[in-house]
Amino acid sequence: MRFVRARACRAAPAQVRLWDVPAAKCRMALRGHVDSVNDVCWQPYTSALATASSDKTLSVWDARRCVGLAL
Repeated sequence: MRFVRARACRAAPAQVRLWDVPAAKCRMALRGHVDSVNDVCWQPYTSALATASSDKTLSVWDARRCVGLAL
């Protein structure tokens, strides 16, 4: 998946979904929070993605590999 053409959105419960926009398909879901996700932010020019949750946690993800990164 090319990340130039990908989008991330909040999804219930407590996950973020990564979408391939041209194909209109969900490519993966990032799970790790225990409460709803309030915000999602891409790091420009990389596959890093940050999420903030009502569980008072911040997670940083490698969206290409679908794994959380240590803070």
